[in-house]
Amino acid sequence: MSCLRLIICLVCFGYLNGAAALTPRYAAIVIDANSGRVLEQDDADKICHPASLTKMMTLYMVFEALNTRQIQMSTQIPISSHAARQAPSKLGLRPGEYVSIETAIKALVTKSANDVSAALGEYLGGSEANFALMMTRKAKSLGMKNTIFRNASGLPHPQQVTTARDMATLSRSLYLHFPKDYRHFRLQAFHHRGKVHRNHNHLLGKVHGLDGIKTGWVASSGFNLAASAVRAGPGNKPVRLIAVVLGGPNRYWRDDRVKDLLEANFQKVGLGHRPFVREMDEDQDDDAEVTTFLKESVAKSETAKAPVRTPHSGELVPASFPTQASTSTRNRRLGRSTWNVCFLERSQVKSKKDLNDP
Repeated sequence: MSCLRLIICLVCFGYLNGAAALTPRYAAIVIDANSGRVLEQDDADKICHPASLTKMMTLYMVFEALNTRQIQMSTQIPISSHAARQAPSKLGLRPGEYVSIETAIKALVTKSANDVSAALGEYLGGSEANFALMMTRKAKSLGMKNTIFRNASGLPHPQQVTTARDMATLSRSLYLHFPKDYRHFRLQAFHHRGKVHRNHNHLLGKVHGLDGIKTGWVASSGFNLAASAVRAGPGNKPVRLIAVVLGGPNRYWRDDRVKDLLEANFQKVGLGHRPFVREMDEDQDDDAEVTTFLKESVAKSETAKAPVRTPHSGELVPASFPTQASTSTRNRRLGRSTWNVCFLERSQVKSKKDLNDP
């Protein structure tokens, strides 16, 4: 019945009749991952586009298939012409090539590869369209009442919709149902065919205890991020929070907002800057080259200056966006506000590289 109400709502607003996609609007939620208790929310049930947060559900389906032994990490996934044609972000695989499930997982977590997402959908569902139906049914079974999937990647589709609450539910389900597989989300980079692909989640290594989970962006969604962090509670018992922000004006604002939400709510529960200490997984970094790359990148970031750019004429930051933040956070936002491109019309996007997931 809830799914029927959502479809009726979408029809009323024209989303199922080929009308323009939604305009990016801010929505957010913070929950306790263990209990599911909502700690803070702001329009958490507003209908939005998930963008590449879609890949969290794609990975949920992959982890489920792994745990039921339908596939193995070594299983080879063929790349079809349909998968190869997907817009960036992508690995650039060609039709007829193969990629292992293990590599596919890493490609989705770090590079957010749309060609690999489509290939996974075709392999597990027979077609990407059928896989999207499977994803939607799984979403309903998890309690995601307002989510519909139409593809496996999150590339623009007016009917592909969700809410901040549903994305928090999915993030929590990934952590609770697949605790061993969840570790992939904290992978900061992986090596593939001579290239090192870094994770698009720029908060990894910058927020105490943060270890996942996924970024997303298309023009109609704004800048999205689901993030999870764990810190030591009484008796060193881990306390994990999940924050979801949808519709941010740029990735710097989005990242700062998620960081602010996590810090504020950890303070509410009396934890503050107390990371939960765990042993490093042996395979957290793919190989020595990745580790070296990360060390060099950190060294460069300490001396690099933020680039200066001229604001685009289409830049717009809605007045409804929250403005509370520390002075240092405000300064970072002011210095980088010219990066805002999420409110450009699709006709203004000059390159396919701009279509997905910065």
